[in-house]
Amino acid sequence: MRVPWEKVPVADRRRAARMLESLLGMPSKNRRSLREAHFGDEVMPIHRPDLDEVAHWECS
Repeated sequence: MRVPWEKVPVADRRRAARMLESLLGMPSKNRRSLREAHFGDEVMPIHRPDLDEVAHWECS
């Protein structure tokens, strides 16, 4: 079940943004595509049986 990006907790959205931003500092032959990277409109919550909350969010 995919959900809108806005439903992801703010702390998780910020962490994802920091991770994406950190890629800009890495050497890459195709740096332009990294600068144009963005999150899609929907994400997939991934659950683990040992946790009550979402384990992580799959962004595409």
